[in-house]
Amino acid sequence: MFRLRIDIVNDLNGDQLLEVCRPDTHVLVRHELPTGNPHYHAYFKFDSDMKEPALRQRIKRKFEYLKPTDYSIKKCNPDRINEYVQYMFNTKHGNKWELIDTNNFDTQLLDSLKKAAQEISDDFAERNPKKSDKPTIYDLAMEIDKAFKAKYHISDNQLDQLGQQQPPEGPEEYEEYLAIAITTCRKYRQPFEEHYLRKLVTTALCERSSGRKTIIRKIMAKEFFRAY
Repeated sequence: MFRLRIDIVNDLNGDQLLEVCRPDTHVLVRHELPTGNPHYHAYFKFDSDMKEPALRQRIKRKFEYLKPTDYSIKKCNPDRINEYVQYMFNTKHGNKWELIDTNNFDTQLLDSLKKAAQEISDDFAERNPKKSDKPTIYDLAMEIDKAFKAKYHISDNQLDQLGQQQPPEGPEEYEEYLAIAITTCRKYRQPFEEHYLRKLVTTALCERSSGRKTIIRKIMAKEFFRAY
């Protein structure tokens, strides 16, 4: 039993994925967040003794253009199958899901897991209402940070971790956040003023420990006129 997460690159589609992997039981769901980053989540079970390297090799041979950071294959704990499948139908943070295909998975169980996922998402939305007014600097900074984490597959949820690619740090990390900040300002028609962008980037960067170190070094160098 395996759980997969695969970015949709070069129009990679679910039929191709199922054809090359050939699972005996599967649930395949497409995810897309407001920030983009469309990808598939899948639960695969094989009647044969399928090994992780063999499954990985099937995907590598079919989708040669995928980078190692574009997909993740992990064994699925038998005791957590329902938890994982339920997670595939969450709508937190504006996530939109689409059930692509399912086979040999109990229909009633699947419906109950969808319902449970929606109840959790509704409860989350009720406790975290959306603001209807103009986004604040903090709101925009959190969106920028979320976009950075989506790009490098950084997640607090272990079920959604790719965990291979190391995101940039230092000046390169600052530059990445700055580029995302400019894109976000365009989206919300915000000013492209240097000090405003700095506020956004600084606030977003400080959500990550590496970013906090970058900002501390930057401020210390300015205050004491020496390199850190």
